[in-house]
Amino acid sequence: MAITSLTGANGKNRKHVDPTSTPNSQRPFIVRKPESDPDQHQLGNLTLAGIDQLTGMTADEIERVAEQVIDGAEETAAVLRELARRVRENGMFANERLARFVRVTNACTDIAHSMRLAIEHRDRQSPPSPQHAEATLANVADAPDLGAVEQQIEDILNVARNGVA
Repeated sequence: MAITSLTGANGKNRKHVDPTSTPNSQRPFIVRKPESDPDQHQLGNLTLAGIDQLTGMTADEIERVAEQVIDGAEETAAVLRELARRVRENGMFANERLARFVRVTNACTDIAHSMRLAIEHRDRQSPPSPQHAEATLANVADAPDLGAVEQQIEDILNVARNGVA
């Protein structure tokens, strides 16, 4: 039963109940546990010591793993630096080879152009008369042989490859 109950909205007909008149009027009291056993204190201390030890071991393991990660990262960085150095060296080597190729190609183009001009110049000349034909044959006999021409071309290519002008 409630201490007070309202039967009307205006507050009339209220019933008042005395709290001391309840059928079970004993006062509440605090229940105290008997003194704890010394073994329980020792068990608690050992448990806390064990937790501290596990925490310390875990922290040591974490530090060890962190050192391993740092060592691995340093090794990876060293490998990446070495790779970058090699890429630079290979890039320079490829650039030099490409430059040599371009020089040789330009030299070949120049030789082909001069040969074409020589052929066009020869074709524009009037055909030799029979008297000049014998002289032309004599000039052909005095012309350098094919091996000498090949050697000249090789010399030009070697100059272009080595970059010596």
